[in-house]
Amino acid sequence: MYSLCVNRLCCCLLTLSHCVGYLRLGCMARDKGQIYEASDWFKEALRINNEHPDAWSLLGNLHLAKMEWGPGQKKFERVLKVNVALLKCYTAWSQYSC
Repeated sequence: MYSLCVNRLCCCLLTLSHCVGYLRLGCMARDKGQIYEASDWFKEALRINNEHPDAWSLLGNLHLAKMEWGPGQKKFERVLKVNVALLKCYTAWSQYSC
């Protein structure tokens, strides 16, 4: 069943080229205990969108599951850095709206 789902999702990815599909494949691999395969899928999503907060969070969670605190923290800090930059952008943009 797992391989059938992976094959179908891979076919969809070839046409869509979306991060979300790669994240789903990574979560499926993670749930089956295949941590390194999950990491590869999450990194593939980051190749499409290097600022995707879900991909960075999922990678951080993989590090925490292996008790790798430092690398996990760096992934979460990356998410916070991206969100702060977006907030600054939105704040500046809202000043010129209306």
